[in-house]
Order: sequence, then C-alpha cells, then structure tokens
Amino acid sequence: MTFRSEEKFVEIPEVSDDGVRNLTIHRIEELTLKLIEEISSRTFPKLTYKEARKGGRIAELEDSVGQFRDRQTDARNLNDCALDLLTSFDSSKSLSWIVDDEETPPNDIAQNPVNKDLESEKDPDASRSITVDFRRKNSRKNLALLVTLMSYVHKMLINRTSKTRRSLYYELQSERNSAGLAKNQRILDTAVNHVASLLECSPWELGFTATSKGLVYGDLSLTFSKEDLVSCEVAGGVLIPQNVNRVTSARTSARYVLVVEKDAVFQRLIGEECTQYLNCILVTGKGYPDVNTRMLVNFLGNKLKLPVYVLVDADPFGIEIMCIYRFGSATRSREDRQLAFPDARWIGIHPSEFSALGLSSKPLVASDKAKIAGLKSRGYVDETILDQLQLLQAGKVDIEAVAGLSNRFLTTVYLSSKISTENYL
Repeated sequence: MTFRSEEKFVEIPEVSDDGVRNLTIHRIEELTLKLIEEISSRTFPKLTYKEARKGGRIAELEDSVGQFRDRQTDARNLNDCALDLLTSFDSSKSLSWIVDDEETPPNDIAQNPVNKDLESEKDPDASRSITVDFRRKNSRKNLALLVTLMSYVHKMLINRTSKTRRSLYYELQSERNSAGLAKNQRILDTAVNHVASLLECSPWELGFTATSKGLVYGDLSLTFSKEDLVSCEVAGGVLIPQNVNRVTSARTSARYVLVVEKDAVFQRLIGEECTQYLNCILVTGKGYPDVNTRMLVNFLGNKLKLPVYVLVDADPFGIEIMCIYRFGSATRSREDRQLAFPDARWIGIHPSEFSALGLSSKPLVASDKAKIAGLKSRGYVDETILDQLQLLQAGKVDIEAVAGLSNRFLTTVYLSSKISTENYL
C-alpha cells in the first residue's frame, strides 16, 4: 500500500517576540514594585489572578499597580529586593496557594501542588481564582518561589537566554536561599505554570523549556532559525525538538501523521516499516503528551496540512490522551491554539470494534470508571465519543492485543484498511 506523494515544502516567516518579551518584563517589574510597596509599608502582600480551565485566562492583581509605573528603580534588582523584604517578615507568618472556589478545598493546592493538566471535571469551562495571601498557612514559601521564578524570568528575557526546567530545579537546590522552595520537580513545574498565569503568557514564553520526551520518526526535515537541520529518519526515532515554534522551514513527502499513545507501539510500528508502507510520519508522546509533542502535531497539521490520526488504547486514559491531542488540556486554554489540533481523528482502538476483531476485553477498575464519568462531563466530548465511552463500560482492550492478531497486522491490515475506508471518528 506504499504511495509516494509529492514532496511538501513550507517556509515559515520568523515572527519577532519582542512585543511579548517587553510586555512580560514590564509586568514583572510592576508586580515586584507592588510587592515592595506593600512589604515596605508592613502590609501583608496578596496576589490574586485567574487560572483558566477552558474559558480563557485572565491575570489580575487585587490592587492596581499603575501608580508604580513611573517609579525610578533599577529593574534588574527589583526581584532580589522583594525577596529580601519577604525574608524580613516574622517566620511564623506563612501562606499557601488558595483556590478560591467551592469545588476544591483550600488546602488541596498546598498539599498537592501538582499540575495534573487535565482536571476540572466538574466544570471544565470555569476559571478559578488563585490567591497567594501572606496570612495563609504555608503561603510564605510559595510567594518566595513565585518571586524567585520571576527573577529568573526577568534576567532571561533581558539577556535573551533560556534554561530547562530540570536545570532550574537543580540550580534552586544548590542555592542556600532557595533550596527549600521546591521539594521536587513537579512542584516547580506547577509554580512555573502559576507564574505564566500571573504574567498572562504561555509557559514557554517565560524562557523555561521542558525536557522533551516525545519521539518522531519518518520522512520529515525541520530547519530552525539558526539553520540547524533536524532529520527525523533516525533509527528508533528522534527526540522532538524543544523549539518547534522556531521552525523556519519543513520538508516531507509523507501523506499523513500517525500519533500513537505508547513508545512500545511506536517502536513496533517502526519495526513493521509502517512509515514506508503507509507513507506516514510517526509521533508518540509516550503516554500523556508534553508541550513539545503537542506543538509538533499542531505544526504538522496546520502548517504542512497533513491529516492527523491518533491511535490509543481502548481504555478511559487512552481516550483522554486522544482528546488532549484533539481538543487540548483543561488548564492550558490560553495555549491551545498552538497545542491542540481539532481536526485530528481517532483511528482506534474503538470499543465498538471489539466483537468484529474477536477481542476479549479486560474488566474496568475503579479508576477507569471514575475517568469515564469525568470524560462524559467535558464539554468537548461529542455524541460519537460518548457512544464509545458507553460501550467501554463492558471492558477495555490495549493496542498490543490488536497488534498480536497476526504478523504486521497493525500496519498492513488494521491501519491501512481504516485509512482507506475512512473508518475513524
């Protein structure tokens, strides 16, 4: 079934980020001046902003900061000054992340400061008000972490540099004043997302990059602004670049993109020569996809105009992963135009085809049932997906069960027939 198509080549004009960069620098300076003013007057500082679920993100301060715009202060030292003032307060004063709604108990964020990136099942369209209040228990450390991160962002934006979140974590641990601010990487990642909400920008616009985990394989070449060329025809696949938004040109003769949930299936398809047989580009996020993987899928669909098909396990978590690629995640609504690809199609595995394939399903566990209930409540889940979720109540099947039906069955029979007959959702 190998079909070679005409090679596609697209050039993407470079877009200056000076506007966003300058605005973010300005916001950091305003926020820091506000903190300095409040702390210097012995007022407990408090920041309030909104973290959107799916309805858009608005960042706001409880008090206006306009009065500080003309203040003559060395901007490069603002954050250090604010952090010094924070540490001058009595150590018995502390604060915590406060989720100002009835659905989430006030201590949940403090006790579990992890960005699950998918929650808000009760009301996925609602934004939540976050208050960092110095009078709240445990909030002192969080405010110090916010100010520390803004200090890093401020320096990186001015110097036009960047660093990975992982290297930032180790750097914080090595500094005496910041060693206890983030006990683990997940807490730091959550704090970075809070800073992005506070500054009304995307996390990657702060200068922090996430270490890529996703892989891409197939007939695809990407050129970046510094004339760096990445060829994706490397055995086992190549790590998805961190700076997909910096691609200046791309070349491929592939006909479409096949996104697979798991690395094991990705490697199996490479072994079955799927990219040659189906003339496709393979992508995997190795489970729940990171930002770089989602950004690449969006790029291939929007810029190269390639159809995107998503292959996941027929279980609630696989269906959720498919929805992330297609509709976006619950807490990144601001960035979904660069991350989600609504035209992506769910090619399998569908619960409705278990019988036709002669597959025996596994019973659901409690977490599966809870996830199904959560998925059904999400606004983007249409009737077609709801029907599959209903059928899924009878049991689940993984991709490997289909792949094991016969030699190269996944590539030469299952995927090829579904694409040729347009049997996808």
